[in-house]
Amino acid sequence: MSNSISDYGIIGNLQSVALVGRDGAIDWLCLPHTDSPSVFAAILDKERGGTFSVTPEGEWDSTLSYLDDSNVLTARFRTRSGSCTLTDFLTLPEPKGEDGLRDFVLLRLIKVDRGRVRLRVRFSPRFDYGRVIPHLTPHPGRGVVARAGSDTLALSCTGGLSVTGGDAGGCGSCSRGSGRF
Repeated sequence: MSNSISDYGIIGNLQSVALVGRDGAIDWLCLPHTDSPSVFAAILDKERGGTFSVTPEGEWDSTLSYLDDSNVLTARFRTRSGSCTLTDFLTLPEPKGEDGLRDFVLLRLIKVDRGRVRLRVRFSPRFDYGRVIPHLTPHPGRGVVARAGSDTLALSCTGGLSVTGGDAGGCGSCSRGSGRF
């Protein structure tokens, strides 16, 4: 699915912002600040820019909305076999550390509302506006660490991911009350 700018919502935390598509893809995020180089920039270059998507397999439709009086974005997906809600937000930055940086977390939560939904996750960070493909290493406990020079980005998830080159991905079925990807 190709997104137009109207297919995106924005989340932020006083330090950075991310564009989240109706298709469940984060196609723009600069870290650690809005004026830092990008980590995901598929909005500029779909092939080389990098993305982080959580999307149902097969046919689906979706809507984006914000939780009342918040910067918490929800994407509601409907498939033939069920429906789910993807909730995205950036936590507020922690106080500055010794290096002057303020850590925060991007949270992506999935809740199956009805039936069973098969989801596909794709984690393809591309540092510096797509110019740098980081080395991805599986992390014990179901996660992936992306490294390029002094830049490091970690992904933690409840489902297993496989790493191929600069991409990590996986798919799995979720059902209401299962709480797992």
